[in-house]
Amino acid sequence: MPNIRYVPAPVLIAVAAVLVLPRTGTPQVGASELTAAFLYNFARFTEWPAAVLPANAPLMLCVINDADVALFLGRAVHGKRVNGRRLRVRRASADGWLGDCQVLYASGLDARRSRQLLDAVRDAAVLTVSDTAGFAAIGGTATLFMEGERMRFAVNLDAAYRANVRISAQLLNLAQIVREDHGSPH
Repeated sequence: MPNIRYVPAPVLIAVAAVLVLPRTGTPQVGASELTAAFLYNFARFTEWPAAVLPANAPLMLCVINDADVALFLGRAVHGKRVNGRRLRVRRASADGWLGDCQVLYASGLDARRSRQLLDAVRDAAVLTVSDTAGFAAIGGTATLFMEGERMRFAVNLDAAYRANVRISAQLLNLAQIVREDHGSPH
């Protein structure tokens, strides 16, 4: 796997802010733009096994149930590369083919649908992200959530390990680390 460059946390946050600020210069940033910036940075600071991505394959960022996030993510990654790979954004369905996704963001799922989605990609090297409360605790890789007026994220390291993805320490330093809730009914 390629080495991940060291980027100080303040620089990472500044990059996210620059990506999501409207071109007018006003500091009004919506949740969709913030989510897109977080997903882009997840792609930048995560490594996938070489066997998962053929040499010239793009890094696929899939979005379920959120056309606005897909739109802003497409704009954020346009013309950019991660570790030499092109980035592509695809709107997906929770019931559709997800095997080509390296980052999979699903919005607005309830716990049952979240578990079904996680089961669908269980054996794949997919970094799963959602805005569903407790998503990381039930086996997703990351949950995005609002804390006051700031968007934050929680990461489940066990889920990342199972998915065979490696998240950089710089990104993990900004995350809340959660453990899976094995006591809840499935």
